[in-house]
Amino acid sequence: MNAAMAAAPPVKIDIDNDLAPLKKLGFLYLIIFVYILISRILDIHLSFLHLPFILSTLAAITAIVSGTILRGTESKVGILYLVLTALFVIGIPFAYWRGGVVDVLREHWFDTIMAWFLITGLTLSYSQAKRLLNTIAYAVITAGALGLVYGRLTAEGRLTLVQGRLANPNDYAATLLFGLPFIWRLFRGKPAFMRIGILVATAPVFYCFAKTGSRSAVLGLIVMIILAIAQAPVITKIVSCVAVIILAFGAVMFMPDHLRARYLTFNNANAADSFQDSTSQLAAGYAASSTESRMFVLKESLDITLHHPIFGIGLGNFAAYENAAALQKAGHKGLWVGTHNTYTQLSSEAGIPGALVFISILVLCWRSMSKLYRKTRRDPRPAARDVYLTAVAMRLSLASFCTFIFFEHAAYDVWCHVVTACAVVVAREANAHLARLNAATQPAVVDLPFAAGGYAPSLIRRSPQHS
Repeated sequence: MNAAMAAAPPVKIDIDNDLAPLKKLGFLYLIIFVYILISRILDIHLSFLHLPFILSTLAAITAIVSGTILRGTESKVGILYLVLTALFVIGIPFAYWRGGVVDVLREHWFDTIMAWFLITGLTLSYSQAKRLLNTIAYAVITAGALGLVYGRLTAEGRLTLVQGRLANPNDYAATLLFGLPFIWRLFRGKPAFMRIGILVATAPVFYCFAKTGSRSAVLGLIVMIILAIAQAPVITKIVSCVAVIILAFGAVMFMPDHLRARYLTFNNANAADSFQDSTSQLAAGYAASSTESRMFVLKESLDITLHHPIFGIGLGNFAAYENAAALQKAGHKGLWVGTHNTYTQLSSEAGIPGALVFISILVLCWRSMSKLYRKTRRDPRPAARDVYLTAVAMRLSLASFCTFIFFEHAAYDVWCHVVTACAVVVAREANAHLARLNAATQPAVVDLPFAAGGYAPSLIRRSPQHS
């Protein structure tokens, strides 16, 4: 019996055309919302339009009607976000100031969790996941351009926007930092003239990033660079190391004195005396004072964690609690600042269980990106190579993010959780994309004719990528 199995019909690699119009419309609302959320382009003059609220509401309606709003719960990370929200609510009766917890939940966390589920619920294909990352890249480029036009310098010479969320130099630096890998991904694979255009558009991002004077963001950048070099080929490692050393030396040499004073000053109280001009002395003094206060609130947050390990003192309560403790112990007011550490912010305000859930979220996101990275690292197929570059970009963004939040408190802010939402979406849709790609390139199985002893074993014709 001579027979050949019929060739399987080609498998569609991209499912965008299969999506219902309502789902496509919901994704359109989503990417516009994300662009405004990251770039903060409306904070300067048009905040009264409330477009983020309108767009997120429209996106939520489409996600609910189309039945995708809870798709994020299909992942372990989504379940952990629900657990984290439940812990926040359960801790209200045990809070130092219950009204403050309710305010944080209403004004910050519920918006954050809704944005997370919108991103994970309305991004329904790998091509949409790429467009989401591209949107973040364009939003960060826009934020850099806004710094040139609407930037202002603080008393210590740090660049911020004139108003809005990016009026904080650390938040501004963080926004620019997390988007850098996505700009790099946008840059790869483009024609030469487009690469030049992207480089020109990205120049303000690096300029404004350096001008923010954020030491925590610089540490995040260093971790990002080390990871990027570590996963590069040997020749690229050598060239990259030389380039980084030259660029770092040039940046230090041409950097204004007051920024150099801030970046090079940590906790030396007499550091300001080593600089000549008043602005540099002020920057060095602020930097030393900032480091000292950060160490103090870190110890305080750990002490609170030990005394309130289960439920914490309540969301957003650290500053008020620390002030009351200072009045009771020393008879003077407290610092009235946050913990400057997202991990201890959660452990002190939401208890050790809350901190462990958040850390578990980060670990799961990192593991999913690492698995995707290893799966596609040596796959020569163009489609798989594209997934590999996406996984690299997500790993770099996650690494810098986890480093930055060790020095800043941002546990309840929406931008902080956009990174994890992107990781979940990329892992889910990229793996589905690879599964369809593998199914489309499965080799045909052919039965050979009768041999003397019966059927000969079937042979599988392997394509180059399977050999």
